[in-house]
Amino acid sequence: MLKKNWVFGEIDFSALEKVKKRFCLKDSIAKLIVKRIGSEDKAIESFIKPELRSLPEPSLMAELEKGAERLVSAIVNKQKIVIYGDYDADGVTATALLLLFLKEINYPVDFYIPDRIKEGYGLNKEAIDLFKANGVKLIVTVDCGISDYEIVEYGRQKGIDFIITDHHTPPKILPNASAVINPKRKDCKFPFKELAGVGVAFYLLIELRKQLRKKGYFNIVKEPNLKTFLDLVAIGTIADMVPLLGPNRVFVKYGLDEINSTKRKGLKILREELLIETLDVKSVSFRIAPRINASGRVSSPIEALKLLLTSDEGKAKELVKQLHKTNSQRQKVEEQALNEALKQIELLGNRYTYCLYSPDWHQGVLGIVAGKLVDRLKKPCFVFTNEKEKVIKGSGRSIEKFPLDIVLSDFTDYLLDFGGHRLACGLVMRGDVLHTFSEYIENRARSLLKDEEFCEIYNIDSALSLNEIDEDFFKQLEMLEPFGYGNPEPVFLMDDLEVINYKFVGAKENHLKLYLKKNDTYFNAIGFSLSNNGISEHSRISAIGMPKQREFNGTKSWDFYIKDYIVSVSRKTL
Repeated sequence: MLKKNWVFGEIDFSALEKVKKRFCLKDSIAKLIVKRIGSEDKAIESFIKPELRSLPEPSLMAELEKGAERLVSAIVNKQKIVIYGDYDADGVTATALLLLFLKEINYPVDFYIPDRIKEGYGLNKEAIDLFKANGVKLIVTVDCGISDYEIVEYGRQKGIDFIITDHHTPPKILPNASAVINPKRKDCKFPFKELAGVGVAFYLLIELRKQLRKKGYFNIVKEPNLKTFLDLVAIGTIADMVPLLGPNRVFVKYGLDEINSTKRKGLKILREELLIETLDVKSVSFRIAPRINASGRVSSPIEALKLLLTSDEGKAKELVKQLHKTNSQRQKVEEQALNEALKQIELLGNRYTYCLYSPDWHQGVLGIVAGKLVDRLKKPCFVFTNEKEKVIKGSGRSIEKFPLDIVLSDFTDYLLDFGGHRLACGLVMRGDVLHTFSEYIENRARSLLKDEEFCEIYNIDSALSLNEIDEDFFKQLEMLEPFGYGNPEPVFLMDDLEVINYKFVGAKENHLKLYLKKNDTYFNAIGFSLSNNGISEHSRISAIGMPKQREFNGTKSWDFYIKDYIVSVSRKTL
């Protein structure tokens, strides 16, 4: 069983009192904010009231103005443009974003998304040759291109310009493009470095619209309302697991509003088919994004892109059915690979890291399988399969204290290709290098990590007393949304709870439902996928989780959603 660790962070109590008074907050909410955000008024204000006007200035993004100028020049001179995207949900939404904006200003452009299996990630020479033959003069990349120095040079020799928009860690030498727009550039003054690819593309549109306005372009065509594109920005941002802080928080907050009132036929039909009344971060993460991603994993990403672009209801219904079918196929392929990977881990025994390989695994599910292994084991995991003769391709997922972009920087001489973030990466190497790679990763992990770090960590935001839980509490809790990666759901501690009764519920009877009492207050609690670890009637527990409000026939009540618990004292033993 995976070890669990409850962590209580330190707090500055003088800052806490100031924040409570300044923003009129409950004690538990104020503690959460001080721990996560700090005590600076401006930072707290922008966190609890995220607004579009609070977005960092586009002028701070290196080469953004240059990129927009080159794009304006292409539009004015009627040059042929291709939007070149990645095959995941971030890349697909970013591609749709630029295509729909340019369509709205009556400038037709082409798009290209490489096949994951046949072409792999990023730019490639065969695609460049195709563009040259078709008279393309400008390629705008989204969510890719930052590591494609040689391909950009190849394209430039053929008379093609490039605007690179990306958010992956830049190499030492940047592509020689008309503009390289990436907040992670060392010379970029943009204050927030963790935009998704679709977020970077959206900033390009902000600057593009500004420059087109100066040119008087909107005297001829209607000026687009950029807010209506935030549905796509929100989906890509949530799907790519970037922190929901700073600009990402603003994008997702307003983007969810746009999704829930969207007129885009594809998104509307998809939501209806999935019976989702109101989309939130969880439903995008676990229901919308997997279907968009599935097409790029085991089929063609064009399916998902067409769904986002179509204005035809009948076509949208056909595409949704196809996405469901593709997602089911992805789930089967993924399940088989995951089960085989777990068997390999059993044979390898206890390690700090796992590097797993099978020639039979589908390239499209490697990242998901690696992610699920890390979720289970809380250890860095790499999953590989064949790419071509004597060459293997893999995906890695990691834990917070083992940053892949830094750890693998000393191994790049052995890699044929590499790209990624702190916690996720893709890599290609010769098959005979796998053992060397596995030992390198294991040795680095043993030098950086400790046994006790391989556990489920719950960072507890605050203790919570029953007298705090009222209508104001839930209103203040709502100010902290949207919750997601980087801003997880709050974890509150409730102590000394008496178990009045309990039972298991759900189709598989794997959810623990409790009826609890503290002092003279009774309330319900639910722990999804929690087992009984010593609970009996009248035992006492400490539980961590979050109260959630519900309404039935006009009456509001709340349940405590338990993430973990500890049995303390049973009255039977007193």
